[in-house]
Amino acid sequence: MQEKGLWLSLIGSADERHLSEGPPKLTAGDIVGAVEPCFEILSLVSSQFEVRFPSQPKAWVCLMRKR
Repeated sequence: MQEKGLWLSLIGSADERHLSEGPPKLTAGDIVGAVEPCFEILSLVSSQFEVRFPSQPKAWVCLMRKR
């Protein structure tokens, strides 16, 4: 990864309580705790995955810069 490179990540949201399937789910605090030592979080936005389920699973869109 380049110095000061950017990383965009889509992460399952722990705010999604009723779906047992799908990606691993994290809270905003989990994400910050895991990446802050190595990355500066530029944006952390609540969103959703667009999938063919009756409901759209919640997600986090996280843009980070390498420290």
